[in-house]
Amino acid sequence: MPYDLTHFQLTGIEAIDTEHAVFVEMLNELHEMCQAEVDNRYLKQAIIGIFGFLNKHFETEECCCNWEECPIASELKAAHDIMRARLEYLQLRIESDGLSQELLTETICTLGHWFTSHISHCDNRIGRDRRAA
Repeated sequence: MPYDLTHFQLTGIEAIDTEHAVFVEMLNELHEMCQAEVDNRYLKQAIIGIFGFLNKHFETEECCCNWEECPIASELKAAHDIMRARLEYLQLRIESDGLSQELLTETICTLGHWFTSHISHCDNRIGRDRRAA
């Protein structure tokens, strides 16, 4: 299922919104690779690339929240820490067990859920709080 970045998910902070757009593009590319039944080596590379990108993105958001004195900065960091641990766990499983169909599905569901829930509900508050300040 392809993802779209809607105006409801925009924060109004260019660095964050740009990285969200890149994340959506990466998710959609992964989806297309799965549909095309690309070799697992390439799927694994794409997934590890997304994990690395997300870890960098979390740093961007946390820095923006600190600069903006965002009231949800600690909540945001806590959510990122949970996702960082989840990504690390998935990466360890992928590296030790290989990328089975079950693990691929779990990974895609984790990434999709992060996009639909965290970006739509938590990150969106960054922009609302910024505009309200």
